[in-house]
Amino acid sequence: MRIGRIERSGEVHLAAATERDGNVVALDLTAAARAAGLAQSGRFDSMLWFIEGGASALDEAAYLLGRAALEHGQPWSPLDSVRWLVPVERPSSFLCAGRNFFKHREESAQSWSKEGVQIGEMPIPTGFVKLAGTLIGDGDEIVTPPGVRELDYELEIAAVIGRPTLNVTEDEALAHVFGYTVFNDISAREWQRQEMRNQMLMLGKNFPTFGPLGPWILTADEVEDPSQLELELRVNGEVRQQDTAASMIFGFERLVAFWSKTGLRVGDLIASGTPDGVATHHKPDPFEWYLRPGDRIEATVRQIGTLRSVVR
Repeated sequence: MRIGRIERSGEVHLAAATERDGNVVALDLTAAARAAGLAQSGRFDSMLWFIEGGASALDEAAYLLGRAALEHGQPWSPLDSVRWLVPVERPSSFLCAGRNFFKHREESAQSWSKEGVQIGEMPIPTGFVKLAGTLIGDGDEIVTPPGVRELDYELEIAAVIGRPTLNVTEDEALAHVFGYTVFNDISAREWQRQEMRNQMLMLGKNFPTFGPLGPWILTADEVEDPSQLELELRVNGEVRQQDTAASMIFGFERLVAFWSKTGLRVGDLIASGTPDGVATHHKPDPFEWYLRPGDRIEATVRQIGTLRSVVR
């Protein structure tokens, strides 16, 4: 099931993206639950409440989709008429893997070696924190900070945690994932390089609007093997990144198990890292690929959907 949050009549509702008569449309699950007398549970008032509802919440949503398919007057909407919000309300933790695709680690190592910095293999996942205040939804604008000229994209997959997760094993890890969504880790590379020379990383990843996420979550019951998810990012129609999650150095089993040491909560996010093809490692001139105002980005994970952003 593809489930997200939409804005409708001044309220935030849950919605499911599904096929109907050969087209992908959105069903307002909150409105459908009210019409079916299921609203008293509160599960369709909040994504976090829905996730906490577990299998029974998914069963109710499946019932509403089936009911809507048979009845007239249900709250269906064309996708282009719906504003998809950030799919999870302000996660308490958003942990992002760094250099976690083989080719991206290679291109990063080559770049840093020119400055005398050697990047070796890491026995454990490494990464950084994305602040919840950076997150924006599908179709929202990425705002270029004053003075930033090296604005970069990084297509990723984000796993959404479905239940409290502490010190789980890799064999247990995926059972704690509610679903997967699309993430674009926007970076200000000039700030990032300054921080990383001091072995830190925060501001370069965390300006406002630097976290496009969505448009919805594909529930884990429809992802038999997350390593088979296929990624592609386009800027103004040009392919910039393309790979599969099979190229991850540490898969989601390892990432979730490792970061569960921090104590994860419902709705927390763990990002995959990005494939090669980011602008900062483009040769011979990265400035040909850095993002500029007016650029349109399509960040796609084929099995999930496409997250669209425009640069301002």
